[in-house]
Amino acid sequence: MKVTETVAIIMAIDASEKTITNTEKTTHVYFDGNIDTLWIIMKLSYLGVAGVTYDDAAHSVTITESLGTRTTEVLPFEGAQINQTGTVIKFPANSIGEGLPEVRFIKQ
Repeated sequence: MKVTETVAIIMAIDASEKTITNTEKTTHVYFDGNIDTLWIIMKLSYLGVAGVTYDDAAHSVTITESLGTRTTEVLPFEGAQINQTGTVIKFPANSIGEGLPEVRFIKQ
């Protein structure tokens, strides 16, 4: 059996409320081998986990979790800035990780 994992983190910035809300969505897709036999056991392993949905046809499990809301007065990385219109958040070089360039998130 093989598994593919996809993680999406959604950062919602409300400039007027001055908040940042983060949500994480993780999907595991199981395939190959004897997945048809093991699928029920795989589903049982997620019992009690909040935010779980199953797709039996695709043999996938998705977990959606809110990572909370915080004010932008205390941004998650030192030196982060939000522009006046609330459409861009900028993280200076090395603030997210050593050696990483400046990163900008642009509202879509």
